[in-house]
Amino acid sequence: MTAPYRRVLVGLDLSKLSDLLVDWLPVLAKAGVEEYRLLHVISSTAIPTEILHRSPLGPHFMSLMNDLKGVVSEKLEKYASILAEKGLKAVVMPPVIGDPAREIVRLADEAEADAIVVGSRGMGWLSAKLLGSVSEGVVHMADKTVIVARFPRRDDEPLRPRDPWGRLLVAIDLEFDSEIVLDEAAMLAKLTGSELIVVHVVEREEDKARAQDRLNSLLQKARVKASQTLVPVGSPAEKILEAARSLDATSIVVGPHSKSFFRPLLGSVADNIVRRAETPVIVVKTPKTV
Repeated sequence: MTAPYRRVLVGLDLSKLSDLLVDWLPVLAKAGVEEYRLLHVISSTAIPTEILHRSPLGPHFMSLMNDLKGVVSEKLEKYASILAEKGLKAVVMPPVIGDPAREIVRLADEAEADAIVVGSRGMGWLSAKLLGSVSEGVVHMADKTVIVARFPRRDDEPLRPRDPWGRLLVAIDLEFDSEIVLDEAAMLAKLTGSELIVVHVVEREEDKARAQDRLNSLLQKARVKASQTLVPVGSPAEKILEAARSLDATSIVVGPHSKSFFRPLLGSVADNIVRRAETPVIVVKTPKTV
């Protein structure tokens, strides 16, 4: 069986949360990941344009930034060594200056990565904000699967993200690339030995019985066997998160819903799930959905 992700690009902000994320990355090997490309983007929003272009301090500042890149590379090399000690291949990418989400997506394409891995929440050191809103930006802009590692908290201390394999909750809308989402989720379930649960949230104007029939037909057509199917009625994000909690899902797999996914607006279904999930979120995307 061909693994859906062999090479992944990992966006790191070099904070404590990045330490936890690197410690978590080996769990992805179970899904066929063979190479981890480690990247840190120095946020350009923290660098005034006047300093770079008009101030006499510009050249000195650029020299300082070059020194900073050296420090960043050293930190990434330490992360690579940690992964290498666990028998994993890690490649350090040269640090860049720019918009973190945009550069992560661009460099993932250049590296021909099969997926992007980012964390959710957190402020990076040196004012480089990578986790949190950046993860949402990557989800919006990427044309490939994005794996968002969620950091649960206990007593305000971030914990290592949960192992994503075991029980996959797949949320689909029956309208847009649902078969692609199901295929990828089913492949992950087979590779990792995970249980597959499929949920479609019925909005108020939909007929629940008809939605259940359509869901059953889709599963049959896609030749996907689910341990159970759910067709709750209500708000999509709320019901998906509620199902994940009640069923103790180890990860949530979502796709590009035509009605509400990937609008560049706060409060969209994707944003709500990425922000509020207690488990990793795997956002399946294809070039035609961007």
